Amino acid sequence: QRWDDPEMFALMVMNEILGGDFTSRITQRVRSDEGLAYSAGSDYDIGILWPGSFSVAFESKSATVALAAKISLEEIGRMQREPVSEQELRQARSSFVDSFPRRFETPFQIARTYATDEVLGRPHDYWRTYRERMRAVDAAAVRAAAAKYLHPDAMVMLVVGRWSDIAAG
Repeated sequence: QRWDDPEMFALMVMNEILGGDFTSRITQRVRSDEGLAYSAGSDYDIGILWPGSFSVAFESKSATVALAAKISLEEIGRMQREPVSEQELRQARSSFVDSFPRRFETPFQIARTYATDEVLGRPHDYWRTYRERMRAVDAAAVRAAAAKYLHPDAMVMLVVGRWSDIAAG
């Protein structure tokens, strides 16, 4: 995915709902509901000059790593199968729209943004419609992005710890 991918905004919103903020599905289930990790979440790194990557991360006790991983995979599957709620959608879109002005708070940030635009060939008016395009993301676009871009069957897991304790989970 790149800045000019028409599905980029849906991917951003999808990740925000799945694991991108403190109220996200993975964070709620792994951290709040089950108490398996202090922090848990996901990141969809949308590449600028390289392909994007998706990751889920949490730190859990060895005995509960498998359960936290299972829950995370369940939430990825649910994101692919079920529509997101209007509240989740509204909150995720708002987080991007409300934080948008911070991209232009200082002269350095403004210069960096427009210099990056020059390097990428991104038109400067991209930023004029950013908020409208973010607000236009709907539940169907989020579900379609999850179905197209999340591949739990192809994920690679890195687990660090004493395997005998982890495997028992």
